[in-house]
Amino acid sequence: MTVKNTRDNMFAGNRRVMHFTIRDEAAALLDLVGHTAVWKLARNNEAKSPVVLTKTSAAGDITFVAPTTLGELNLVLAEGATTTLLGIYYWELELTNGSGYTNVVANGELEIKKNL
Repeated sequence: MTVKNTRDNMFAGNRRVMHFTIRDEAAALLDLVGHTAVWKLARNNEAKSPVVLTKTSAAGDITFVAPTTLGELNLVLAEGATTTLLGIYYWELELTNGSGYTNVVANGELEIKKNL
């Protein structure tokens, strides 16, 4: 699966939608039927860094765009979700298929800036 490394920013407490298009190893769009998704945010990408925010498809924070054969999903950071988070954070998006295999499909850095 394709790993997307990004560097982005947002203002603390604002609503944010992150859109992803997932492809397989052959660069074909991945059919997301039967998949679940988890997005995690941590202060850095070290193994001991605690996760400060988690969003999941099970909780409805991540939605698969129809038709799922196009490999698209949206992550919604609701207004207020990042109010107390300032600075540079590391995130990962994991997909788990129907057989239970989990793969990191995207990762990056997110700088959360203070509102004036």
